[in-house]
Amino acid sequence: MRYLVLCAFLLVAACTPTATPYPASLPTTATPTPQTFPTAPPPLRYGIGANAVGYIDDMASIEAQAVVSYLPDSGNLTALGEQVDIIVAFGDWGGWERSPITPIVGIVINQQIAPFNNPELASLLTHAIDGWAIAEQLAIAGAFGLTNEIASVRDARVQLANNGWPDGITITLGHSPAPGIEQIVEQISTYGIEVQLQAFSSVNMALEALENDRLQAAVIMYDDLQAPQDVIPLYGLPISYKAVENLNISFTPNGWPIISRP
Repeated sequence: MRYLVLCAFLLVAACTPTATPYPASLPTTATPTPQTFPTAPPPLRYGIGANAVGYIDDMASIEAQAVVSYLPDSGNLTALGEQVDIIVAFGDWGGWERSPITPIVGIVINQQIAPFNNPELASLLTHAIDGWAIAEQLAIAGAFGLTNEIASVRDARVQLANNGWPDGITITLGHSPAPGIEQIVEQISTYGIEVQLQAFSSVNMALEALENDRLQAAVIMYDDLQAPQDVIPLYGLPISYKAVENLNISFTPNGWPIISRP
């Protein structure tokens, strides 16, 4: 009997499964680090004051670096400048930087064709424009005139009559974009010189038309450091700007800032 009980116990023990031991530590799976890509900086913002709209040369270079917006004259331009990375305008503005280049508006007279192949009439046109008066009319802070001797209207009309033009003369006047064109035409007309205006998009185009005898005279705006040949300066218009820090700033030929990031 004991023998049978022992055999049965051994048989049960042999059929009991052996527990599989757990490893001392579970293997860890590395969590992949998410890839990060550099975020493009927001575009630079370039604000143009209303008195400069339409007069900035090389807009393509400015627009290649920044989004351009046009700001109204009304209100505080300095406060409006907080909406952009740089704000530019004609004039001297308190707390702003002055451009190292001051645009000059001047006139070039074609003395190869009538009526200004007559030196007296060429001189008359020069002295018919009062640069200081135009600078005041434009109401641009810091604008200044560059003409001093202005002829009297009576003497000018007598001079025209004595040179065979008793009823005055009519000329074709070309111009590149520049403030004060209307004031120039108004002044000239009081002297018996009627003007047919022809607009050009650049100084070079206006000077080329003048050289090809398509114009009797041309009004241009140019760099005060590099005056074209034979130009007679009339008045100057300072440029100011206010920019955030850490910008690279260069300038167009007429003194307008071009901005970029370092």
